Amino acid sequence: MLYVPLPEHGLDQSPCYPIIAVKQGCFYCRLHPEIKNVHLESIEHHIKYKGPAAHKSPLLICPEITHA
Repeated sequence: MLYVPLPEHGLDQSPCYPIIAVKQGCFYCRLHPEIKNVHLESIEHHIKYKGPAAHKSPLLICPEITHA
């Protein structure tokens, strides 16, 4: 699958918003906190291609998840 980045957007417009957090100026995946980057697009790419089924889990889409 070819990666096509989304149009420029902020974290609050990201479809991955529920499972992305920001800490010390870096975005990171709440499921894999060791995966962090200053670029939102890089974290979205990780979510889309590294275990997409796990990232789409209904539990992770739940707005009550807060691991900031």
